[in-house]
Amino acid sequence: MLLTNTRTILKINIVATFFLSFAIQSILYAQTTLIPDVDFEQALVDMNIDTNGLNGNILNSDANAIITLNIFNRNIYDLTGIEAFTNLKYLYCFQNHINAINITQNIALEILDIQDNKIAELDLSQNSALKELNINSNLLDDIDVSHNLNLELLYCSLNYLNDLDISGNIALRGLWCYSNNLNTININTNTNLEVLFCSGNGLSTLDVSQNTNLITLSCGSNNLDYLSISINTALTYLECSSNNLNDIDISSNTLLERILCNNNSLSELDTSNANNLFLLYTQNNTINSLDFSNNQSLRYLRAENNNLLHLDFRNNHNGIVSGFNVIQNPDLTCIYVDDVSANYLDTWNIGNNSNFVENETDCNALSINDHIIIEFNMFPNPARELVTITLNQSQTNFQLFSMSGKLVLSKYLIYGDNQIHLPNLSSGIYLAKLNSEQVSTTKKLIIH
Repeated sequence: MLLTNTRTILKINIVATFFLSFAIQSILYAQTTLIPDVDFEQALVDMNIDTNGLNGNILNSDANAIITLNIFNRNIYDLTGIEAFTNLKYLYCFQNHINAINITQNIALEILDIQDNKIAELDLSQNSALKELNINSNLLDDIDVSHNLNLELLYCSLNYLNDLDISGNIALRGLWCYSNNLNTININTNTNLEVLFCSGNGLSTLDVSQNTNLITLSCGSNNLDYLSISINTALTYLECSSNNLNDIDISSNTLLERILCNNNSLSELDTSNANNLFLLYTQNNTINSLDFSNNQSLRYLRAENNNLLHLDFRNNHNGIVSGFNVIQNPDLTCIYVDDVSANYLDTWNIGNNSNFVENETDCNALSINDHIIIEFNMFPNPARELVTITLNQSQTNFQLFSMSGKLVLSKYLIYGDNQIHLPNLSSGIYLAKLNSEQVSTTKKLIIH
């Protein structure tokens, strides 16, 4: 009888132990979340977030403790398991291979950066706390941000978006939506907008009249034939290149520091009120006159391939210029500068027909014929007692004028190399003029 009772008790203990073990395993299983992507879990293990090791899951308690998660550039394809991070506020998982992500359980998210992945769909309906969203460089053709009313920064460039409704996102301060398929964009309700990059779309109109806080506007490579920015007096950066603009009025934009309006059809550009102008790119237009006498901060100028007849750069600060290019303006004879003898002018890129002058008298002394066909090289320059002129034709008369217009030397030149002595000439700037059959070419010669 005692033996029977002992066996019964032992059997009961074995059954109880089995059920207890099963219950414990069930509880433990319920306290973990699957993470099928090995690289995702390895990243969590490496950061001491996943404390139960590389076993295909993570303890929910581990995930719940995380506020910030940086798992960018970790070769991750599948982000299954991110739903366990219910207290996550900041998620950075850019530069991976993720094609889908479920963040409907991550309702505390404030910053989400998933740029440079392969995501084609994204549900943001539960992420009302989101303030910053970066989905650049994905495969999205649609994005709904109507539930994200706290959104301040939206980066959605380099996708395939056909439409973007941000009418409800009145807290938005920055929008980057360049290189999409947008034909229209309405930002009338986004009165807090300070930064807008919408280049490389198909926009034919852009109304920024309600965006008086705009500091940066980039709308190049669209189909704009009109752009009014007179109300945007806070602008410091304007990029409207590669459009169809015939005119751009910046007279009210006194804070502008950088203007890129190249590759349009502009015939004029008045920068006289842009006293802080630092950089101007206006190449490939039809501008015939530029005056920078009020732009003492200007350091970078590109104005090649225009119709320039007049260029005044006498602003008493020519020495700060780091980049200057006005080639391909064949009718630009005179470029007015502070000091024609300054060494820094050697780095300024000008056309063969252009000359640096300090005043109108010097310009008039050039008297360059409209049809210039004589080509010659003159070296050394600066010269002292001797200069060699290499000529591409014969029967050419050489004349050397002072900047006041006085003829100081005349000589007949032949084809090839011609050595010319410069007797008793004072140091300074001279104009070397070659005449042949009613055509002429003039170049500057420095004697020291």
